[in-house]
Amino acid sequence: MRTLPVLKQACGDVHSAVRTAAVAGLGNLGDSSLTSFFKDLFSKDGSDLVKTEAVRALGKTGDPLVVPFLEKALAVPSHRDMVGKAATQALTQLRKG
Repeated sequence: MRTLPVLKQACGDVHSAVRTAAVAGLGNLGDSSLTSFFKDLFSKDGSDLVKTEAVRALGKTGDPLVVPFLEKALAVPSHRDMVGKAATQALTQLRKG
């Protein structure tokens, strides 16, 4: 897939909106091989928007092994609890799938 390297590179852009869109694009692939990539972004990026999208992307992977990570994300402080809400949605999505 030719878009994968482009989207991964965009996750390092200086603008958080670009990084967020790139993570959303990657998340929509539903590729469980990107789990570590999403976790790394979550841990290293300072933007609540990027962290939120990384959590959503983890839920879309369908990988039940991310549940403990998402449970920890529930307690991560963020603007209007964006990260916690996304973690709740991701957990719900994983448990239904």
